[in-house]
Formats: sequence, structure tokens, C-alpha cells
Amino acid sequence: AEGHTIHHLKEKGYVERPVRVRQILRGLETLSLERLAIRHFPDSHITAVHDPKLVSYLKAVSERLGPKAIVYPEVFPIRRPGYGYPDAARDPFVLERPAGPLLEYPPATLAVGGARLPAAGGGYLRLLPFGLITGAVRQAEVRGRPATLYIHPWELDPGQPRVRVPTLTRIRHYGGLRRTEPRLRRLLSRFAFRPIADSVNELATTPSQRPIPHG
Repeated sequence: AEGHTIHHLKEKGYVERPVRVRQILRGLETLSLERLAIRHFPDSHITAVHDPKLVSYLKAVSERLGPKAIVYPEVFPIRRPGYGYPDAARDPFVLERPAGPLLEYPPATLAVGGARLPAAGGGYLRLLPFGLITGAVRQAEVRGRPATLYIHPWELDPGQPRVRVPTLTRIRHYGGLRRTEPRLRRLLSRFAFRPIADSVNELATTPSQRPIPHG
């Protein structure tokens, strides 16, 4: 849409925040790499790996945004600056929006007392205690709902080139990379997993609808 760019990485499979794209580009400028000119491709390159309805939804949302606004397509039911929705549902639900309904699969969380802890994979899998991740999956099993987990392909490469970035970003990105594969293998040996697409039809027929409060 006008004024907005959807950054798509086929290997990663989701929209990346423009602020992180800029930070990554600044880091790459310090390396001896050949930089290719930016190329624009038709939507068919995105719809080849994503549901066309999702692409249409993101376009419709972008058209309603003001200049430089950022949309992060993920409802994480935790209290965290940037993208947390602590009052959102923990389990899959249908989110009704002006641009159309959106099937939402919140990343897995662990409920401890009155708090929710992130336990969905990625940096949480690498940096937090392993028992936190398995506890979140078991809680989902007790509720009779799937636990949504994710992993980025680059997290399986502990030998990847290091880019000079601020300390917090360095910890989030490079911390615990050598733990990714063994922890992933442990998860696969303890629980049964399936592609998220296999759960879509179930949610469409038996949705648990719940709006997401702002804040």
C-alpha cells in the first residue's frame, strides 16, 4: 500500500519490523559484502508461501494506517512493550476487524499466579529455562488447545556472522544459539507437533471469539 512496505523473507515467513530492517542494514554496511539493488516483485511471490486472504488483509490494514505507522501481525498475550496484549486470549480465536475476520494463533505462554510468561520459542527457547517452555505446552494440553511455537531458521546456525549491534540486541539475537537445536530435539521427542495450517479448519468451525482490548 502507499507509504508502507511489507518486508517478506521466504525462509522466515513473516513481516519484519521496519525498525529492525534498518538496524540490520546498518550492521551489514560494516561487512565486506556486495550490496544488490532493491528489487520489487509481484504479490505472486508472497502468495506462493502465504494465504492470499492474509496478504489481502494486510494490504487493507495498511491502507488505513497513517504515514510511518507500524503493524506487527502477532497478538502475544503478555505484558511487554512494543507488542504485548496482556488481556488477549491465550488460545486460538477469531479476531473481527473492519478489514475482515482474522484467525489468530497467540504464541504459547505459561501462567504463573496472575502473570503470563512468554514461552513460544525463538529467543525465549534459547534464553529462558527449558522447563518454562515445556510447562506452557503442558498447560495448553490440559486446556485441550494447541500450543503455538515458532523458531527462526537462523537460530539453528550458531556459526553465523556477527554484526555489531547494541548489547541488548546482541543478547536477543546471538544469545544461546548453541542451545537451539538440542532444545528443539528435546521438544520434538516429548510432544506431538503439527503444522499450524492443520489447525486452521478446526478454529474456523469451532471458534472462541474474543476481542483484544487496547493497551
